[in-house]
Amino acid sequence: MSRVLVALALFGVVALAAASGDAQKEWTGKSWLGKWQSLPTDKSENWEAFVNALAIPEQYTRDLQKTVHTFYKQGDHYHHIFAIPDKNFEKNIEFNLGAESSAKHGEHEVKIKYAEDGDKLVADVRIAAKNKHIHDVYEVQGEELVKTYKVGDVVAKRWFKKIAQ
Repeated sequence: MSRVLVALALFGVVALAAASGDAQKEWTGKSWLGKWQSLPTDKSENWEAFVNALAIPEQYTRDLQKTVHTFYKQGDHYHHIFAIPDKNFEKNIEFNLGAESSAKHGEHEVKIKYAEDGDKLVADVRIAAKNKHIHDVYEVQGEELVKTYKVGDVVAKRWFKKIAQ
């Protein structure tokens, strides 16, 4: 009986700690905050041209993958969690609006600067080793998040639906 009580007490402490960690996440104040998943129809425009502009090698998948973008604020920082569940890939990028941050992607270091343009979130991504610059714009249109990608003169889009706040 005492083991059960100890286990329940520990579970309660763990649950409380997890809940308090989630409570510190802010999900309101910006239209783009939330968890967004690519549409089941994989609605996109000009995807193949975008992949070609990035010069993704043929041996890597160039197909659209179910993708999840999660944006939230915690304290003075924002977080952008980019995930491709079917590939067990997840990258958490902590950022401040207007300040450059960096992340590793494979062997490449990526520099990212997030800013706002009205209600839109804009991310300028530089991959120095590949001499690539990607300009991403996240814009909420009705019930969807539209992500516009630009590499050089190539522009592509993908649509996402909100799955959590």
